[in-house]
Parts: sequence; structure tokens; C-alpha cells
Amino acid sequence: MSNFCFKFSSDASETLTSILEPNVCNKVEWLPAKEILLDDCVHQTTGKKSIFKVNDLVVFYVVSSDENNHVVSIDKYNQSDLIPAKYEGGMKIWECTYDLVNYLSTSDKPINFEKKSVLDLGCGAGYLGLTAFKLGAESIHFQDYNEEVLYQLTIPNLISNIDKENDSSNFKFFTGDWESFVKLNNFQYDIILTSETIYNTQNHRKLHMTLKKKLKKDGIIFLAAKTYYFGVGGGTRQFEALVNEEGVFDSTVCWKCSSGNIKKIKLIFLKKNDSQ
Repeated sequence: MSNFCFKFSSDASETLTSILEPNVCNKVEWLPAKEILLDDCVHQTTGKKSIFKVNDLVVFYVVSSDENNHVVSIDKYNQSDLIPAKYEGGMKIWECTYDLVNYLSTSDKPINFEKKSVLDLGCGAGYLGLTAFKLGAESIHFQDYNEEVLYQLTIPNLISNIDKENDSSNFKFFTGDWESFVKLNNFQYDIILTSETIYNTQNHRKLHMTLKKKLKKDGIIFLAAKTYYFGVGGGTRQFEALVNEEGVFDSTVCWKCSSGNIKKIKLIFLKKNDSQ
């Protein structure tokens, strides 16, 4: 198990701010899931681009999408990291996303993405799905709660990394709440990638259900997260307790960083005796 800690700029390690109390989640109306069609979004690809590199892996991303070269944001929520059921933080690149990109790209035991179907769950800018694409995945589906995130970040980032030879039907985009997302279609995946999606304990059961319904029987999940999310109360311990309670998955820690707020990457898979 690797213990290397990736270092990033200070804004990548900010704690959650301006979030409503967790129990508010019981009183709000969550957005229904729907598919966003790539063909309807091609006009969104203009903007200043940059790259990030991990060893030989190069991923392009859009750093602005307007004529003034400002970083895109959902203006009405730009003072908040999270507002339950309104804005779930997709415009920010969260710290553990970089950890998981690094792990997938440099692991001593390389993950086989060739010809695999991948779900980037809670995708934000789509870095995890793009990494899977660069590593050979055949089809990648992206899901984020807010459709603005898909329009302004995820889709422009994808288009910056594909060419005319890539079959656009291999990429799909979904928005909305996980509870309705699992009912939207019957897609299942070889690999599910998700980062910093366990910050709110109110959503743990929905996330667990989504992972169970969307994972193929022989599939694997990589979940990257912090031990504790200040101001929200979620974290790896609470989610691990739910996983143990439900008895559907086995898991192991495949990466850990113990400096500061402990971060982990968990490898999760269905128990051998489980039938979906």
C-alpha cells in the first residue's frame, strides 16, 4: 500500500464552507436525474485550456469559458462549497481527486482499463473519467448533481481530450440526485471512480445503493476520501460502518496519506456470495 502524499496548491485543501446544517437534507427536494446529450453541448467547448501531467499521462482541461478568461462558476452559489440539494460542489477540484488520479496513473499494480466501462460518479470537472479514458477505457459515463457543472466543465474538458476518431456514443453524461439516477437506466460498469462523495452522512445510503446497483458483479470501485469532513460530519469511518452494516461489499485500503486529515483510497468490490 502506497503512502505517498501528493502536494497541491492551498485552494485544493480548503475545508467545506457555507454549508447548511446536515439535517436540512431531510427537508429539501432533490433534483431528478436526466441525461445531457453531448451533441447539444458542442458549442460549450471554447475557452482557455491548460494541462496536468502525471508521469506520461497528459490531460487537458478548460480553465475558463468566457471571453474575459475567468474561471467558470455557478455564480449564484460561488460563495459556497456546498448547499444541500442546490449545489454539491462540482465546480471545485477536491483534493482527493488528485490523489486518485495519481494512484490510477502510477500504481505499482496497474489497473487494467482496456475495453472497460467506467462511471465517474460525482464527476465535477471529470478528471477521473478523463484519466480512465487516457488509460484505455472504452466507454466513460460522467455523473454530477448539477447540470451546470456538466455544461461548463465536464463536457468542455472531455472534448478537449478526444478527437474525431473517438466514438462520441462511448461518452454519456447524467445529472441529478443519485436516488433517481439509479432508476434512470440499466447501465452497469466494470469500474466506478468516485472522490470526496461521502462528506454528508445524509447521502451515504443513497451512495451505497448507487454503487450496488451500478457495479457489475465482477467490477471494482475506487473511492477516495478524507477521514473527516469538518462542518458536515461525514467521512471514511461513517461510510465504512455503513458498508459493514449492509454486508454487500468487501473493501481494502490501497492508498493512505496520514499527514493532517487522513486521506484514503478504498478498493471496494462485491462479496463473492452477493447476488445483485
